Amino acid sequence: MTTQLEQLDRIAELEAFAALEGLTLPFDAAEIVALEDRGFVIDLHTGQILEDIDPDEQLEIKLTARGRHLSDQGATA
Repeated sequence: MTTQLEQLDRIAELEAFAALEGLTLPFDAAEIVALEDRGFVIDLHTGQILEDIDPDEQLEIKLTARGRHLSDQGATA
């Protein structure tokens, strides 16, 4: 269980990350942290709330021809 100070640190870190990335959070940072504490993963771009996520699970990512071209050119997300 996280302490209130740890939660406040995580909220501040999330808000700083969003500002640095120019990202508008899908909902209040405190709400996102509370959901994460309950085991959910929040997609910060779409606001989708995901559950039953295994962070150690390997994901297979297949690029389209255009994706391969962009990757070869050094493009990043």
